[in-house]
Amino acid sequence: MSSEPQLPVNHEAARGLPPVQPPSAKFIVQLFVVPALIVLGVLIPVVLLVRGCAKSPEELLADLHSANSDVRWRAAEQLAQMMPRDRQEALPRFAFNVKFALDLTGMLQSVLNEEASLLQQIGARSNADAAKENKALDEQQKLIRFLVSTVGNFSIPIPAPVLCKVATTDKGLDGRILHERRQLAILALKNLGGNLDDYRALPQERKEGILSDLEAATKAGDEDQQSLARASLEYLREGKPLGVESALVQCSDAQDPLIREAAALALGFWEGDQGEKALLRLLRDDGHGSQLALEKEKDTDADAVTEEELQKRYRLEIRYHALLSLARRGSPQFHEWMDDFADMLDEEKQLQNFQVKKDGKYVPDQGAASLIIRNALSVLQVLHEKRPNLDLSKLDSALVKLTESPNYALKEETKQVRKSLGFTQ
Repeated sequence: MSSEPQLPVNHEAARGLPPVQPPSAKFIVQLFVVPALIVLGVLIPVVLLVRGCAKSPEELLADLHSANSDVRWRAAEQLAQMMPRDRQEALPRFAFNVKFALDLTGMLQSVLNEEASLLQQIGARSNADAAKENKALDEQQKLIRFLVSTVGNFSIPIPAPVLCKVATTDKGLDGRILHERRQLAILALKNLGGNLDDYRALPQERKEGILSDLEAATKAGDEDQQSLARASLEYLREGKPLGVESALVQCSDAQDPLIREAAALALGFWEGDQGEKALLRLLRDDGHGSQLALEKEKDTDADAVTEEELQKRYRLEIRYHALLSLARRGSPQFHEWMDDFADMLDEEKQLQNFQVKKDGKYVPDQGAASLIIRNALSVLQVLHEKRPNLDLSKLDSALVKLTESPNYALKEETKQVRKSLGFTQ
């Protein structure tokens, strides 16, 4: 007799059930295919509608000029999302559009002029009038912030001269506004310099089309737009300086350490002898800073930090960004700083260097340490491409150590970098 327990059989229930039949083709169509067609019937028109509603550069510019604040900021939001993605497209609508770049840069110039006029009016008005104009001024300054950041997404250098002016303006406004605006302008110049690689990678026929558009623009529009078009044309055709390097060198000597740090980063994307000298100076920066920058940092920290702590961090960040830029340029001076670059690749050291205070205790800032190392790995590949004969074997011990990092992403990225540099696995 079997020892397995048997479930009782309910013959009455079994007799009451209908016979089981396999599902018919009609039933399957009703269950799966029909709902799928309904979903597609709804989604396809929606997708086509969304694509059809994508505004042209001219329409977006018109909306940005709208007196209706809601219309203006909806256009700004749409443009802020579209322009970074646009550069990844096979046929960008914005990145190489000469007219749109001139119009958007011209708008930035106009808004800057309107801001100056408003500031002058407020100084001579009654308190009631000044309060109204302060609202208008706030709107103008928000628009300036947006435009400064946005024009850095172009892959042609049209906005560069205006951004240089913004980056080097250190008087005439509230200190905090200037601090933020100058940083945004310098980072926009950095992005603009990096994006020029997209232009250089274009087929010659496409380049000639852009140059032809720039040449036509030197004879059309107002004088400011003609001047901007001429400066870009001369830069792209003849390599004539746009003034970016001299502006960044000026920023690299600012009292504000965050401006110096931004300049150190941006100088890696615009080459020139003066920039090289500025980077070598920044490699020895002591982290001194204005009270404005220190107060800004204190306001954003959950725990109070001392001026000494901030100065130490500024010193590290400025020197590291300067060294990254020196490597990105493929500088012949880089070999003298190889040991410092190896330190930058030392994960333990960076976890000690970058710490944050939480609940009165210092803990490693994993994100900041990882970012420094990943930037170094990325730049190392750029350096190797620019100077393939430079012996980088001195850095391999630091790279090997990184391949054992507990940070999986960092470990795998390091392995790929070692492979690209030709080091044995």
